[in-house]
Amino acid sequence: MKSKFTQIFLSVFTVLLFSTGSLPAQKIVAFDKPGKVKRIRYYHGDLIKLKLNSGERVFGTIDQIMDSSFVVQGMVIGLTDVSRVFNTQRLAGFSFFSKLLFRAGLAYFPIVTVNRAINDDDPTFSQQAAIISGSMLAAGIIFRLIANKSYKISEDRPLKILDLTP
Repeated sequence: MKSKFTQIFLSVFTVLLFSTGSLPAQKIVAFDKPGKVKRIRYYHGDLIKLKLNSGERVFGTIDQIMDSSFVVQGMVIGLTDVSRVFNTQRLAGFSFFSKLLFRAGLAYFPIVTVNRAINDDDPTFSQQAAIISGSMLAAGIIFRLIANKSYKISEDRPLKILDLTP
């Protein structure tokens, strides 16, 4: 039994090993930041959210990367046109829980109040329900602030395009 499993595993591993060809190098949009992760990179096809110098916000996937600009959802954006880059690569859990807690906080207090009114409980508006609802709303707002972290693009932290082609 082990011999057959070993043969299948080695066959699949060999096929996978030789089927991976050389991958072409590419251009990436990046900027350096202080902290543990020193460089944030965006590749072709990555989701990116930007604030331009004009105040306009752009959100979408990177369609193409040229030498001094890149294309997001059909819009050509120069490197000097960007004032902020929002973190879209990580913290997806914070974004999810932000929405979840905010909606739960909005729904909890009315549901408990209606339930207490139906049951003729006194008082109808419970202080405990208000505290729980307010706590969920506050946690949702804090998570949203964490999830929407942005990085200011400046001369100290410029947005650049790195060409990795040989």
